[in-house]
Amino acid sequence: MCYIAITMSASGKFDIAKIKGGDRNEFAILYREFYDMLFNIAYQYLLNKDDAHGTVQEAFIKLWESRKKLLENSNLKNYLFTIVKNKSLNILRERHIQVSLSGKENELESEFNYEALSILADSVMDFEKLKADVDIAIEELPEDLKLVFKMNRYDGLRYKDIAEELKLSQKAIEARMSKALKLIRLRVQPHSESLQVLYTAIILFVTTPL
Repeated sequence: MCYIAITMSASGKFDIAKIKGGDRNEFAILYREFYDMLFNIAYQYLLNKDDAHGTVQEAFIKLWESRKKLLENSNLKNYLFTIVKNKSLNILRERHIQVSLSGKENELESEFNYEALSILADSVMDFEKLKADVDIAIEELPEDLKLVFKMNRYDGLRYKDIAEELKLSQKAIEARMSKALKLIRLRVQPHSESLQVLYTAIILFVTTPL
């Protein structure tokens, strides 16, 4: 599975009065402005295109259904982000229950992702800052560690496949991944312990085949 870059530059001025009045053209402009951004955020957490698309669609539907309650100064971007976040939490919660019942090895990672999203504030800017710091930390890794990290997290290769391609032992690949994660944690270590969990978990939002 390939990594999808997230750009957070989406912003714009919308006529909230028109949206409240049911102007579908104005709402369509809003949809086109924010859909890609919201989809990429949802996908970064859920790692499933159908789930991400459905989550974003639900956010816009809820906004449309509650449009008459909007205030003139409503932050529509954060409003939609909050809905996407909460829907994603519900999906991750359901996945965690399923993983726990099945006894699969990725139970801890499922729980970690859920905790990370729970901590995140209802603001797109928070996510932007966190993700940017992690991206910088990844790029600053030593080349041998960065290569293994990206092959696993971005290209979706299993440790066994990476070992075969690089002609190394699987143990060596596991050791490099472990060291890469430690270095990233050190690079993005925040002042708050709760945020430290979040920073660390963002690293795990990309698929992690073993």
